[in-house]
Amino acid sequence: MEIRELKYFVTLCEHMRFAPAAKALFITPQALSKSIRAMEEELHAELFKRERDGLRLTELGMVLLREAQGVLEKFDHLERQLAAIASGQRIHLCVALCHGLLNTDFAKYLSNCEDAHPKLEVELIELPDQFAEQYVEQEICDFGFVIGPPDNWEGFHFTLFRHYRVCAVVPDTHPLAAKRVLTLEECANYPIVTKNSIFKIYGIVENCARDKGIRLNYLLRSPNEVLWMNLVQSGEGVGIGTTMYDTNPGLVAIPFAEPQLDWDIYLIQRRNALFSPAVQSLMKDVLRRFQR
Repeated sequence: MEIRELKYFVTLCEHMRFAPAAKALFITPQALSKSIRAMEEELHAELFKRERDGLRLTELGMVLLREAQGVLEKFDHLERQLAAIASGQRIHLCVALCHGLLNTDFAKYLSNCEDAHPKLEVELIELPDQFAEQYVEQEICDFGFVIGPPDNWEGFHFTLFRHYRVCAVVPDTHPLAAKRVLTLEECANYPIVTKNSIFKIYGIVENCARDKGIRLNYLLRSPNEVLWMNLVQSGEGVGIGTTMYDTNPGLVAIPFAEPQLDWDIYLIQRRNALFSPAVQSLMKDVLRRFQR
């Protein structure tokens, strides 16, 4: 089965009549009918039911339509990449980043990688955790860095990129600051400052608290990073963060003892996504430089 035949099939599905579909493809209805018949003979089954008022997809036809649309989208994307390479144009690459990752060393490298990868133009999009995965799945972004393995893991290739621990974040003058390890139960005695439910860190902590029968006292559940930081720095609440916050002056990130409180960054891409050699080279470069 050829790409041309898949294009014929999808176009016929859009019109459900041979004459207008053939006109859209700039071929004769007879040539289109012959192509569809050849596909059906190859599959040993009908793709359409021929009825007096038009065509109707069979169950096999509906399956093929869904898969063919995906194949054609990937092929079209590859054609554009190859055309850009052939013409000397730079390839535009869109990378999804979960909230909080835009200031990491690997994100800064991606945004300034023209010297090492001159054929690429990289755009970074920072998103709430749940949306970053969706942007890759819906092909708005080419690949992404997300928190935890993707929910729809069958639809992705994913690689553990970095491992962090969920932490309590407090000023270095706070009573908890001297501790090297902390339990979630110890934090229950303080007001908690955290992100809301569209961020995976909230679900990770809340699920652990529920499993242990702990009721947390939330002072703030918000995506507002500035408000989060102000409340933590002033000592009004214990922030829920990660070991990434070790680099913030005046703040101490104390990892939790509970083993389920991991915060792992994964590099994800759609399963069977087609990338040019230039894009593949960039992904390997980022893994080599920054995976740990």
